[in-house]
Amino acid sequence: MVKHKILILILLLIGFANPSCISMSVPESKRVMSEDVAFINPMVPYNKEDDNSIDHIWRNPTNGNSISYISNCKEQDEVNIEHLYSELFNSVEKSKEVKKEYFTFNNRRAIKSYIVGDIDGINTHISFVIFKKNKCSYVLSQIAIKKTYTTDIKYFNSFVKGFKAP
Repeated sequence: MVKHKILILILLLIGFANPSCISMSVPESKRVMSEDVAFINPMVPYNKEDDNSIDHIWRNPTNGNSISYISNCKEQDEVNIEHLYSELFNSVEKSKEVKKEYFTFNNRRAIKSYIVGDIDGINTHISFVIFKKNKCSYVLSQIAIKKTYTTDIKYFNSFVKGFKAP
């Protein structure tokens, strides 16, 4: 649960919502979620959880790892994917970039990244896919503990493969 709240904090810091509301749910008036997103739920052991501050989140109950996505659609959204990446990277303590690549995703330029760092003093491995499409920003993420990152990354990769933004 702590890792999920840290993810929300990170996403709030990059402008998805009012930063003064970090400990609260994202006000609907501040963030407009993308509609008609298509995806395949992550496979078992991941279970869907309800959280109004993020579009969708699934958690592996055996290790606490999470897969989620958040979208933000604004008419005047001028934030580019490099800025979003920089804010996410800099929000993780002792962050180290293991891999960062640009690729085409949903017919748009995207960043796929794998970073390691500390969240609440715990060595955490984070994978992101960041892209923009039709005036919406998207961040797909997996947050995992070091010990189980390699066993759970397949679930995130499968989720990303099936994710389609309108």
